[in-house]
Amino acid sequence: MSRFQYPVSMDQWRKTPIQRGINPLTNLVEGDDSGYRQMTTLQINSSPLVVPVVEVRASYDGMNEFGVFHPEIALAGGFSDGKLVLRETAARAIEYLDDLVRQASDNQFKLVALDGFRSGARQSAGFTRLLREQMKVIGLTVNGVSDRIADFIAAGNIADGTFSWVNLIRSPGFAAAVKRLKANSVFMEQITDFAAKSSQEHFSEQDIDEAILTYLTISANSGIGEGGGLELNFECNAHAGGGACDVFVVEVKSGRPINIVPFDYAGDEAGMDFMEREGSYQAYLKAAAEKPELQKHLEKLGYRTPEFFQPSDWSYFQSANRLLYHAAKAIGCTYYSGDVGGENWHLEPGNMVYDPATGDLVACERLTASAYPDSGNPGHTLQKIGKDAIAVWGGKSAHLLARDLGLK
Repeated sequence: MSRFQYPVSMDQWRKTPIQRGINPLTNLVEGDDSGYRQMTTLQINSSPLVVPVVEVRASYDGMNEFGVFHPEIALAGGFSDGKLVLRETAARAIEYLDDLVRQASDNQFKLVALDGFRSGARQSAGFTRLLREQMKVIGLTVNGVSDRIADFIAAGNIADGTFSWVNLIRSPGFAAAVKRLKANSVFMEQITDFAAKSSQEHFSEQDIDEAILTYLTISANSGIGEGGGLELNFECNAHAGGGACDVFVVEVKSGRPINIVPFDYAGDEAGMDFMEREGSYQAYLKAAAEKPELQKHLEKLGYRTPEFFQPSDWSYFQSANRLLYHAAKAIGCTYYSGDVGGENWHLEPGNMVYDPATGDLVACERLTASAYPDSGNPGHTLQKIGKDAIAVWGGKSAHLLARDLGLK
């Protein structure tokens, strides 16, 4: 019997709605990888980082999802020659996925890769960019953070949902920072009020400690506030191990990305199943009328105003999203999407890649597949095997390999 055989045939992928059930290993909705930053990783894994043979539009090296260079979107912490790399088996998975997308769409669609391995420095920089964008939305300045701690944390939590922060190391410096903050009566009044409002039922000192940790994590990543300079641990970040890839479906002939949101969009509309929800088309048009980033995205796609984006266009984009979802799941990938929002572009292959029709292996990581089958990066491993499993693609081993490839 096949180990993995996908129940939806390829000719039905574009027509079959996305239905996200509860993952019995996490008790969370499928795609929610909450807890991935607490996973155990394999500290030594020499499986190489390679460039996948698909079209690349490396966003954090200055090219947007439309294939246009915009130097201002580049982030520090990349490779000297701007290449995009993945673990070898993950690269083979994305190449295979590209083939399947082309086949299932009669060569109407293909994949472009937007990001793969991501250094700790780049992760922190990307989080900081989104944090500052969220701060701008609510009129929060850097100088005003000390008077609006709750708003600062809220902005950080929103940014974390799309471009996650890097965890803090519980170092002596961290302990000293906590001590200083607890001696600050103005800060403690604000953080206590925030923790009390955030706690579910039984408010305790632990809730305050967790709120302080969150504040310092956001601060350490961004350099804003009292946590600047504290040490960060990128080991379990989603892209740090080289086993996650951000992709968009694009039209083969025009190169136009077929996604209702721009890359790195932070909002409910980016959820994997947003387009399947009742009333989502009207909700999207309303959001597009209110949010400049969605308006600009639609304009780039060729729609002068949201009203020009008709139900037929909606169905077309929905079919592309369904195709990507089913093709990815069919070969064994997981993805990221929570109860609200998510990243319909973020895919996580594992160290074993499957043929959708037969369940046969088409690729596997020779070094780890027998001992840790269906493992991968922390988020993938959590969803596929559970919280007590070992993720074979961690940040430490990937960063060592990346330095030999010219990581800046």
